[in-house]
Amino acid sequence: METISSWRDTEGEYQQLDGAQDIELEREKGKSSQPWFVLPIVLCSTLAISPSGALTKLMTNAAPLSQAGWRLQLTSVVLLPGFIWQCCRMNKEERVQCLRWTNVGIIILSSISLSLYYGLWIWSLQYTSLPHSLLLVSMPPVIVAAIDYLQGEQLSRGESIGVALGVGGAIVMAAGSKIDNDVEVTLLGDLASFLCAVAFAAYITAGKFLRGWMPLYVYTFPASAGAAVFLTLTAILMEGFDYSSSGAISGPFAWLRKEYLLLTLVLAIGPGFVGITGYNAVLGYCSTLLVAMATTVEPLLGSAIGWILNVSAVPGLCTWLGGTVMLSGTLWVSYASELQIKKNLDEANCDENAPLCQASDGFDYKSPSLEEEEELILSV
Repeated sequence: METISSWRDTEGEYQQLDGAQDIELEREKGKSSQPWFVLPIVLCSTLAISPSGALTKLMTNAAPLSQAGWRLQLTSVVLLPGFIWQCCRMNKEERVQCLRWTNVGIIILSSISLSLYYGLWIWSLQYTSLPHSLLLVSMPPVIVAAIDYLQGEQLSRGESIGVALGVGGAIVMAAGSKIDNDVEVTLLGDLASFLCAVAFAAYITAGKFLRGWMPLYVYTFPASAGAAVFLTLTAILMEGFDYSSSGAISGPFAWLRKEYLLLTLVLAIGPGFVGITGYNAVLGYCSTLLVAMATTVEPLLGSAIGWILNVSAVPGLCTWLGGTVMLSGTLWVSYASELQIKKNLDEANCDENAPLCQASDGFDYKSPSLEEEEELILSV
């Protein structure tokens, strides 16, 4: 506590430096002046995404890849007006920037990742339980951190703990299905759900290079439309034009059948447009930690909705235990990453305002390390 107390004292002295208080106030104002619409959009997005798994399981006797293609076809149609509107507002230089081969290649990579995400996820629902699938799909923050580590980036202590918790929770869930005697769960289904999370992590990683400057619909429409094309062509090759080898209904436009039309429309407009697009829209106005916390609610709400609609059984003890540990790891990674970003921004601001961060009347201010900041918050 002595270290923490001295840090607080030095922070108070730092704020007495000429002009430093104004900078700190502006920084805090930027964080606290969150637009009023952020929380309602996050809430609506979470509620829109949560029923996705249960509604998908209601589409019985539909071939999984074809079903994924149907959903992205209609989602692309919903995104098209926004794409046209934003393209018309772009100037010539912005259009040329969007059409550069590097950016086009990133969008193609995003489309492939998105098609793998939807295809693997809907396929996995046939081979594992709804709670298992939803929990494993919520792991992208853990996977992104693990990929960063494998690429040689140094993880903070909090990020390392979060990755360990996420992986440990997933192992408990997978191994515990035998203990719970959960006949819905198979190792193949859990593996497909995990690979689905890997695909979504790749989608996020590819998109972060463009979303900093590219308008929302100019990015999301081509990515969704490209994924719809990939999935539709793959479904025709692997599942046939009318019926798959197992007798399931397939084909690029079989969603027009009366038993699938309404559900496909709801999935495209709800989870596809309101959910995913809503999260993408608010990321520029709020912390990524807020969105990460919201997405971890989806497995809980989704499993409850699945039980209410009688498409999923009550999860077993190991699913509850492993899922809780895994979601804790996901939140921990997101929180630690947020601290790391804040630290990097503070260091950058300190470099830009070097006179304010240097000695004044013999006093030197030193920003607390990431580990010290984590210890401070944990102690409180």
